[in-house]
Amino acid sequence: MENIPVRNIDLTYLTSEAYDNLIDEIRALFVIRADYTYRGVPVTTNEEGFHIISLDHDGYPSVLLVIDQKNGYLIGFRDSRGQWYRFSDQGAFPAHAEVIRHMTSSYFSLVDDWALVRLIIMLCEAVRLRTVRTLVSRRMALFTNAPIDPLTRKKIRSWSLMSGFAGHCWRREHDEINGYEQSELDKLAQCQVFSPEEVAGDPNGELMLILYSKVHFGGIE
Repeated sequence: MENIPVRNIDLTYLTSEAYDNLIDEIRALFVIRADYTYRGVPVTTNEEGFHIISLDHDGYPSVLLVIDQKNGYLIGFRDSRGQWYRFSDQGAFPAHAEVIRHMTSSYFSLVDDWALVRLIIMLCEAVRLRTVRTLVSRRMALFTNAPIDPLTRKKIRSWSLMSGFAGHCWRREHDEINGYEQSELDKLAQCQVFSPEEVAGDPNGELMLILYSKVHFGGIE
């Protein structure tokens, strides 16, 4: 586990400000490793790498979450007893871990484990999507726990689709081709995203992290 960056979050005194700072720190880890950006948004690395989020609470052992920097997904964790676990659909892992054979890292597998799903939304999806980050931060500030609305859920499930459009635009700019294919943008209508400015870039771009795609970023010298 040496040389794997760790970011801590103190659950004892968690505030919306502390949460926002943590998300900025996590996102910075992706910025450091990014070979490409689009409208200022980092693209995930294509090289193996991990970071750890330590969930700390006074009087209790820390729980460690392992995040894959290739895609920002939670791939395993160390529980409060010190036992490591990884999901059954994950290969590379930075520690010896017991495989959770009945559980993969997909939402469909984790739907009955609300604690894990909530952590994924707070610490993975919020790094990827502006809407999710704003929603979680606002919940903390208002001390509410309202359900995620259907449109936000659809955006969460469409991160790779939005990343694909960002990659499409990046590659056309790189190849000095003007504009974008409207058919590529039309795929995002289901998320109520209708322009490149709504996909990436300040102040309203949805993407805060873009998923690497060999189709768009591969073969670049």
